[in-house]
Amino acid sequence: MPAQTFLAELKRRKVFRVAVAYAVVGWVIIQFAATVFPMLEIPGWATKLVLMLVLLGFPVALLLTWALELTPEGVRLTHAVDQQSHRSVPSANWGWKRHALAYMTVAAVGGLGVFAGMRWWQPVLHGNGSPAAVQASVDDRPAPIPGNKSIAVLPFVNMSDDPANEHFGDGLSEELLNLLAKEPGLRVAARTSSFSFKGKSATIAEVAKALNVDAVLEGSVRRSGNTMRVVAQLISASDGTHLWSEKYDREMSDIFAVQDDIADNILKALKPHLMAGGAAAARASSGDISPALFEQFLRGRGKFHAGGEANMKLAHEDFLAITRDAPDYAPGHAWLALTWLGLRDRPDSEVTAAAQREVDLALKLDPNEAVAYLAQGGIYGRRDDNTKAMAALDRALEINPAMVEAHLDRQWLLASTGRGAEAVKELETARAIDPLHPDVLRDLAHLLNLQGKRREAFAVLDQLRAVNAEAAIEIELHLYNDNQEQARGAFMAGRYLETDPDSESALDWLTSFNQTLGLNQEVAASKDDRRYIALAVLGRRAEAEAAAGKLLATTEDPAARALIEQTLRLARGDLDGAEKLLLDSWRSNASGAVGNEFSTLQAVNLVSLLVRDGDQPPAAEVTAALEKQVSGFSPLHQAGTQQYKFWVALFQGRKDEAQKLLEALASSGFQGRWHFGTPMPQMWAFDAEPRFAPAMARIKANHAAQLAELDRLRRSGMSLAQARAEYLARDGATRQAP
Repeated sequence: MPAQTFLAELKRRKVFRVAVAYAVVGWVIIQFAATVFPMLEIPGWATKLVLMLVLLGFPVALLLTWALELTPEGVRLTHAVDQQSHRSVPSANWGWKRHALAYMTVAAVGGLGVFAGMRWWQPVLHGNGSPAAVQASVDDRPAPIPGNKSIAVLPFVNMSDDPANEHFGDGLSEELLNLLAKEPGLRVAARTSSFSFKGKSATIAEVAKALNVDAVLEGSVRRSGNTMRVVAQLISASDGTHLWSEKYDREMSDIFAVQDDIADNILKALKPHLMAGGAAAARASSGDISPALFEQFLRGRGKFHAGGEANMKLAHEDFLAITRDAPDYAPGHAWLALTWLGLRDRPDSEVTAAAQREVDLALKLDPNEAVAYLAQGGIYGRRDDNTKAMAALDRALEINPAMVEAHLDRQWLLASTGRGAEAVKELETARAIDPLHPDVLRDLAHLLNLQGKRREAFAVLDQLRAVNAEAAIEIELHLYNDNQEQARGAFMAGRYLETDPDSESALDWLTSFNQTLGLNQEVAASKDDRRYIALAVLGRRAEAEAAAGKLLATTEDPAARALIEQTLRLARGDLDGAEKLLLDSWRSNASGAVGNEFSTLQAVNLVSLLVRDGDQPPAAEVTAALEKQVSGFSPLHQAGTQQYKFWVALFQGRKDEAQKLLEALASSGFQGRWHFGTPMPQMWAFDAEPRFAPAMARIKANHAAQLAELDRLRRSGMSLAQARAEYLARDGATRQAP
């Protein structure tokens, strides 16, 4: 049949008109299903089924229109009507109206039939047995949804007039999260991931997809004096229906009962077989605590999670007050131990001793206090006792397998002892629990990069950027440093500062890169606190003294103050003065170890100064302590491992080994540390050694190449995205970081 004749025939048989009518009516039915079905708690797959049936019915309707004709005598085959057309020809108006009416009726009846069927058979399809079960799904009890095994608890929104009540909603959410996490078989998205959606307009479906959960709990809290209104609702991720909701108007003294009631109802909605124990049984208190102190506990915990030195000090004060007023409350002592370890302005020996006292008290009150074991692991880690630290963390995870912080600390111990594959596995476990935790993503990117998996590291970095942009900046620049890409790091840090002049991470790393590259003029012109070093190297002594004095005025930690004064003298070239201060710090180091109170870099500086005019004491003693510390290093944990191994070999007189290590450093791209104007200032006593000259020449060449690369990048005008893409477009082979 010719094309024109075929089109004319389609038009004559009203196929085009019916297609339009069917499309309009079908669209109305689909919209009706998408809007009304969720309100009637019909599952999401029913809407998809309606859509599928409407689409499948479209070609059927067109075929019927082609084959059949509606006449005043009834439905007839089209060819039969054609044969009688010379005797009976209905008007065009009549044919169109009858076609449209018939197919609109078919579409409408079919769609409504599907709707009625889904509504009637929904209980049966869900295993409720008969249509009589419909009534049971609309009573006050939460409707069980078999198969739901995971939940995310979003931070409850503060509806109070006072913004200071923000912590209360956050704390209530966290308490509910902790209660639910104790139920066996129920996976609860960890706090950090759930709280990453705070203040954002993400939909329930988006939250559920990001956290891979079946249901989401959200709510609000309104405080007025000693009364509170808590609204909570549990929403199914699959179709957005409400599984359970409730409103509580209570006094603050009922806060624990409200928490338990919400948690119990959630468990009933999610897992009917858990109704026996209930969440109330899961909340085991090791001592009474008043609502006022509990609120202070929530505030302190919120400040701890907020991070930063100032928040840590405020949290510390809150937990001190709680342990004083409620000495039998084990969680208060456990969290106080964590804040002791988080203080940065106290000597390490002081904070570990204080933290140990609180851990002992917490475990005496409650042997199953998981946070206490987490703190215990941190204490052992500070004391470089990895075996005991691992045992403590394992115990914390035995009590609470979802404790992400314990997984993080555990992977750190694994990486520091060279067990890279196990460390990555630990991080993947943590990510499964808390997929948006910035520390998990940061450590995973760092570890993958040190293993030479650059592309994988940057893929994780992209995930982190969506969660915490500042953390992503910090670790990205860290990766460039580990890969001996100081020029690119300096360029990227500068670009980030152009975008956000207040980025502390970008400023901190820009100063570090510029110091390593020996760009002291740029450091001196910056607003970084470490500018005193560059000013001293440039001979601007008065300015250097003033800048160092300003920094000392805000530094309380004696060890940190001593480091500033030592570095100032090294930068000025006052080697005798630096040696004296370093000796004083070593002799006041009660532990006699290199580590937290006397760093590896301080040890290298001290020994190199002591051997300038012969092997002066206590050079051998410090070298032995340095060797012990470095022996526990791993390139998967500490990017400077090979550098420190070189210094140990050099100080111990193993010069052949030192030469090989230095050559390996040069081959890796190491370009020295030009903070004081020379590539390796600690080589004071070894510059005349001819065996080191070739490697030093290569290190200087690496430095020149980095400066040239920085100049190229700056002249290129590339954006951050373009520079990152160029970096990843390389062959992907990452050099072993020294």
